[in-house]
Amino acid sequence: SLSAALDRGVIAVFPFRVTAPDSSLNYLREAIVDLHNVVLTGEGIARAIDTRTILNAVRQASEKAGTALTTEQYLEIARSLGAGRAVIGEVVRTSAGITMSAQLLNGATAAVEARHAEHPPGDEMVPTRRLISRLLAKSMGEATARLPGLSDSAEAVKNYPGPDLTG
Repeated sequence: SLSAALDRGVIAVFPFRVTAPDSSLNYLREAIVDLHNVVLTGEGIARAIDTRTILNAVRQASEKAGTALTTEQYLEIARSLGAGRAVIGEVVRTSAGITMSAQLLNGATAAVEARHAEHPPGDEMVPTRRLISRLLAKSMGEATARLPGLSDSAEAVKNYPGPDLTG
């Protein structure tokens, strides 16, 4: 079966769509893939697919499609890389500030397992680490009310006593 071939412990983190009146946030598109790779090392927690592998796959698919990729196309890439889950997100800057949102999708069924948004105050570095830790915690059934108290450190996320991610 499709889901048998996919490893839920492996996550494909895709470049975030960046919408802003200027190009100042464009660096985040690919930087976010890198930042998540630093957090998702696979030691007791899900492992992110290597940045270069993801970016090459996205580039090829985009060139073929000739347009921005759809969620389904991202999931096809994730599946082709054996990832059981995918993170797709966007960063939007308006006059009110930055909003960074992402969803964690099931690679086999395309179901949304969790979604989370962050609104960093001012020009604080966009909190990618917090976003991914919250996303994973939510997917493991953590009560949203408890989320603000969760640590943002990769260590804490790794030690999070959620259900076994390898199953």
